[in-house]
This record gives sequence, structure tokens and C-alpha cells, in this order.
Amino acid sequence: MRHDDIEVRSFITLDSPIKTETNGDSLWTLKARSIDISHIEICGFVDVENNYFSISVNAYLPDDWDSKVDGLVYTDQGWIKSFRKGFGEQFPQFKQLANFYHLYYSELGMQGDNFVNVELVASGKSDIDAALAIFKDMGIPVKQP
Repeated sequence: MRHDDIEVRSFITLDSPIKTETNGDSLWTLKARSIDISHIEICGFVDVENNYFSISVNAYLPDDWDSKVDGLVYTDQGWIKSFRKGFGEQFPQFKQLANFYHLYYSELGMQGDNFVNVELVASGKSDIDAALAIFKDMGIPVKQP
């Protein structure tokens, strides 16, 4: 990390779970069911020099989702749609970011046995400033040089 980069990271236990639903159309699982997400981790990275901002969210799966049996949620269109909706309801301040509706699965290598990783990439000073203000309002510590 360069001296002018900014990092944020926070684990959050949600007061009410984000209700999600797989529809079984994933390349990695055919299982269709509801999944309540009660714990998330929000990470952010700002490259100040290049006006680039990435928000990564790990949505932790409940204990009754066994990835060895049930597979990975990764690429399930029902799950990402319902997670994006629920995340936006729980954290409406993120909807002000220009690319909010591009919140989507990150690459396969970022997926875990007990979590689904999604990301939102933004660029431009206004989105970066807005995202940093959101983190500050949420009480999420921002590491700056």
C-alpha cells in the first residue's frame, strides 16, 4: 500500500438479517433456498492518486449452508439480486454511489466456503468522497496515512 492510499474494514452483526434467496441457477450449485445473512464484513480501499475506490463485502453464510454439499452460492442470480436489495435496505446510504446497482460477485478466487464475496468498484472524486463519508457516518474506522 502506498502512503496516499486509504483502507477501511469492519465486521458487522446485523440487527435484522438480510433475507436472500438462491434460485439454483449457479454454475456451482443447483440448490434453491432462502439464506439469512446476519454477519457481514465491509472492506474498502481507495487509491487516491488514481481516483479509484473498491468496496468489498463478505456475506457470511449460516452454519446450515455446507459448501461441500450445497456448493458455492457464487453466480446465483437470485441470490445476488436479493442480497443487493437487502443490502440497500439495510444500508441505504450506499445507494447514493453511482455504481451501487453494479454490486456483483467478485472473482471466484475471492469466494469462501462460509461466505460470499461481492464488490462495488467506483471511480471519481465525488464517489470516493461520498463513500468515505458513509464509512465515517457508520462509525467504521478509516485508516489514512
